[in-house]
Amino acid sequence: MVIPRRHVFVLISQDYFVKKKLQQSIIAEISAKEKGKVSTQIIFCDEIEKKEYADYLLNTSFSHRQIFVFKKAEKIEIPFASFLYSNLEKILKKNYFILDFELPNKFYLRKKKHLFFSTLFKIGVFPYFAEKKKSFYLKDYLASLKYRNLEEAFYVLDNIFKQENNDKLTGLKIVGALVNNLNGAYYENDYRKINLLWRMDRMIKEGKVDARFALEMFTVEVIS
Repeated sequence: MVIPRRHVFVLISQDYFVKKKLQQSIIAEISAKEKGKVSTQIIFCDEIEKKEYADYLLNTSFSHRQIFVFKKAEKIEIPFASFLYSNLEKILKKNYFILDFELPNKFYLRKKKHLFFSTLFKIGVFPYFAEKKKSFYLKDYLASLKYRNLEEAFYVLDNIFKQENNDKLTGLKIVGALVNNLNGAYYENDYRKINLLWRMDRMIKEGKVDARFALEMFTVEVIS
């Protein structure tokens, strides 16, 4: 699957004003790139009922350049996600997606197992208001966990994976750092989370789980 660069943006936050500024910035960037020849369509995912998704899609045009903003993206129904995934390359050839997630929860993480979500998280850009850096390090991710900053944790984690070549080795390196930093971590006496770390390490080594997905799941478990 070939998706043009910077055609998918992922916003994860409960802060309405931060997301609004980020969304405005993204739309301005795309509009400048397309020389103003692009329209924006808001899709309220929690308002699309299962029985209505087919009719909704039939009345939605993907033929000209548009920015589709998926509000409450964690509420996308699986049939809707399946349609989008099966047509993803065709849709994103001309169009743009902005996935606007509320704070992730276990329900959202389960849905991420769907190819639509896992694919977009892998190719998507995670914009975040932070000091611009050329490189991201494990200490940045550990700091975001320490201060319980979910948006920054996802942003840093995404960039660490994108600057490395091997997801599996990168994931194991991060898990190792998490284990080595247990002393003093606020979850050091939470045996459920520590046990999750050990299971995650084993499953990544055995190829039973995607390293990035496993660490995103752990991040939400620790911070939520």
